[in-house]
Amino acid sequence: MDINQYTIKSRVSATHLLKLDDVAVEDIIEILHAAKDLKIKRQVGEFNRTLLNKNIALLTKHAFAKTRIVFELASSELMAHPLVMDLSGAEIETFLKDKDTANCITSYGLSAFVVDTSLPSDAFIIKDY
Repeated sequence: MDINQYTIKSRVSATHLLKLDDVAVEDIIEILHAAKDLKIKRQVGEFNRTLLNKNIALLTKHAFAKTRIVFELASSELMAHPLVMDLSGAEIETFLKDKDTANCITSYGLSAFVVDTSLPSDAFIIKDY
């Protein structure tokens, strides 16, 4: 595929981004284009309301990790409401095994989960909810 001949559609067909192997080339191009567009708008001081009033949760084992800080800053900058769920190793495993707990949290208007874990299997479990 010639990236210079690709027409941007501003739409991604993927519902999750767990493994790059599972994402279509077109979706990767769309994501990179959107990132470039967001960066340009930010540099000129334009407010971005992409995630206005969306609730996004970060499920993490690391309370003060760089990922958490970047997540909160990026979410807020895009006008979202970040929710950080700091769970220790045992707590995160209990949460992941309890589908009802995850579904209960999403029923309160959660638009997305971001999983920060050293075990890829943790993220794959939530994908199936």
